[in-house]
Amino acid sequence: MSDKQIPKDLPVIPVFDTVIVPQMHSKMRVNEQMAKKLAENVSHDTPFAITLTVRENTEAEPKAQNLYTVGCLVYIESIQESDGGALVYYKSLKRIRVENPVATEEGITAAYSFLPLIEDLNEKSRKSVMEFIRTTLPELS
Repeated sequence: MSDKQIPKDLPVIPVFDTVIVPQMHSKMRVNEQMAKKLAENVSHDTPFAITLTVRENTEAEPKAQNLYTVGCLVYIESIQESDGGALVYYKSLKRIRVENPVATEEGITAAYSFLPLIEDLNEKSRKSVMEFIRTTLPELS
């Protein structure tokens, strides 16, 4: 799907205690209201959302101003009902910056712009990181 087919205003999924980066395949738990909104978008052939990490917050439902402005565009692969909400299976696509998040009764929506991918590791650093991952992963199993 091309960038032109992705709506410019999308629902925002607040993410607690984690950062989602491009090219991840994973799942997250969302509340019933968010699950309903995402399912509605999927049914209208717009299976996209924005994930933004919540700044320090003690509220169960964060406000728009409590979210970081850089996040990730995600493609919703499937939604499965779960206790008190749903599990959303997704693939993260691209880094984005939100512009003017708006809180409504249905949740937070925002317009966004794409951010370029920044290669911040040189070849030597990349090899070092990969070696660390290769040696650490077996220890975690």
